[in-house]
Amino acid sequence: MRTSLDSRRTFGVPTFFASIMSVLVSCGSRDASVAGTWTLDTAAFVEAALPVLKEHGRIPARAEGQAKAQLGKVRMSVDLASDGSFVCHMGIGTTARFEGTWVQNGKNVALVQTLEDGEPKDDQMSGTQDGNSLRLVHDEAGMAMCYVLRRSSAASPR
Repeated sequence: MRTSLDSRRTFGVPTFFASIMSVLVSCGSRDASVAGTWTLDTAAFVEAALPVLKEHGRIPARAEGQAKAQLGKVRMSVDLASDGSFVCHMGIGTTARFEGTWVQNGKNVALVQTLEDGEPKDDQMSGTQDGNSLRLVHDEAGMAMCYVLRRSSAASPR
């Protein structure tokens, strides 16, 4: 025969386990903040950019090897600060500095550029975050260029 203590133990363990699982599942389903430093994944960028450039006639016949080599020289890092501002350095050889603000809604991320090398500039990029991968799409003269970035470090407070 069960005592009231036995019934509490029997009820308590599954309820406690279910509560813990519920907390873990809800924590795991939250989207992690995109804030932090991101660096261009050069190989993934080349793989994404090459078909777009070919489709728009930007790569001459038999010049795919040269295009891959040039695209492979692109360097980009983006620091998305936890205060909603960002700084991006990008280029081949010399780099330009882009600044602005960013917002995140779930896995969706949008960057609004306000400065390029200290001069006013209106531009934007948007994309999605999946764990330590960030895919940003930028309209460049009618071409949707995809920049694939990998998280380098967590957010730095400003």
